[in-house]
Amino acid sequence: MKEKRPNRNGKRNEHGMNTTKDKSGEGKRKAARVVWSLRLYIAGETPRSIAALANLQKICDEHLPGRYRVEVLLTS
Repeated sequence: MKEKRPNRNGKRNEHGMNTTKDKSGEGKRKAARVVWSLRLYIAGETPRSIAALANLQKICDEHLPGRYRVEVLLTS
């Protein structure tokens, strides 16, 4: 089983996912905002890989608008 490691800031959310806090505010009010860091492992630029990225972006845009970052990693 893979060891769970915290992200750069040493933070994990209740689901065990790495999170980072992004300070942003509206007017004078500043609120901490959670930014999700996601990794998508794909095996080349196949139709399924392209569909997987499109699906992930659609889900994130719907549920985490402006609060996610996707890192795509190519495997061999």
